[in-house]
Order: sequence, then structure tokens, then C-alpha cells
Amino acid sequence: MNQEKFELLTLFESIFQLGGDSFVSAVKKTIELEMNQKEPKLMDKLENCLRVLNTMDVHDLDGHTTKFTV
Repeated sequence: MNQEKFELLTLFESIFQLGGDSFVSAVKKTIELEMNQKEPKLMDKLENCLRVLNTMDVHDLDGHTTKFTV
């Protein structure tokens, strides 16, 4: 992430402000977030953070593997 820190709180605030859809299968949940075209730099940072988050094997409370896309 270009040696720049992106705080977890800022990441979640960014995610919660975006629209999107969630798709759930028997074992996987995919959360597709909509890009905010007015914030291209922030969206680039968010996309990089989500790429890292997706490598962390995140599961929801029902045990679904959770992945994020933008």
C-alpha cells in the first residue's frame, strides 16, 4: 500500500458508506461494493486494503468464507 497506513477504522467507515450487494452460497459470501467515482484515490486505497483482507480467510458468523470486491 505504498508504505502508507490506512487505519482499520477508516477502512470500515469507507466500506459502510458505499452501496453494494451481498451474494451467499452454501460456503461462500461475496460482498460487491460500488465504487465512489468522486473519491478515486480513496477507492484505490480501499481496493488495495480489500485485496489484503481477502487473503486473511475471513468468515462470517455462519461460517461462510467472506470475500470483498469493488
